Amino acid sequence: MKFIYLSENKQYVLENDRVVKKDLSYEKGVVSACIGYKNILNITFKLPRDIEEDMLEIEADEYVYNQGTLDYNKEYKINYIFKPYEDYYMVEAYAIQTDKLEKEFEKYLKIFKYIDFIFAKPFVYKAYYDIASVIPKYDIFIYMDNNEAFLSCFANGKFVFVKSLSKIESLAKQLDKTIDETIKILNEKGLIKENYEDEETF
Repeated sequence: MKFIYLSENKQYVLENDRVVKKDLSYEKGVVSACIGYKNILNITFKLPRDIEEDMLEIEADEYVYNQGTLDYNKEYKINYIFKPYEDYYMVEAYAIQTDKLEKEFEKYLKIFKYIDFIFAKPFVYKAYYDIASVIPKYDIFIYMDNNEAFLSCFANGKFVFVKSLSKIESLAKQLDKTIDETIKILNEKGLIKENYEDEETF
């Protein structure tokens, strides 16, 4: 079975243990794609610790619609992360409107009709540990492009939180550099403080 990943008006097909980049054209297989963090609504809240586990999502749904910012008149895809503490659960809800999903992947759906799996970019770094055979520790992954930037924090291989960062365009303006110059600086120096001549630039 083929595995097809859709991105930037191209498809990446896993064939014979190698990935082949192709123009968009229907192929039968398992189809996947990623959605950016900028499209996701993040709601953080607490729930009582005595709620039974099989009721957690029901209680969380009630919270995000009644006390959160979700609209009852719209359909959402929601993923919850429950972190248990002594007296409460800390809940991270990640929601996206279904119509936004359809709009984001409209061009692909005209060709493939469906997408089997859609992953949120902040969570995909979990796969890094398996792919690179790296022992999980306390790790931060930073993503930047012209549209968005964020960092994803993992502890022992488990997702902890995500935080928005300044986009490359914003960084370029702050540094009084072009976008290409800013990308070059990041590629050469990374986010290592000692690589920069002054603390303000870092």
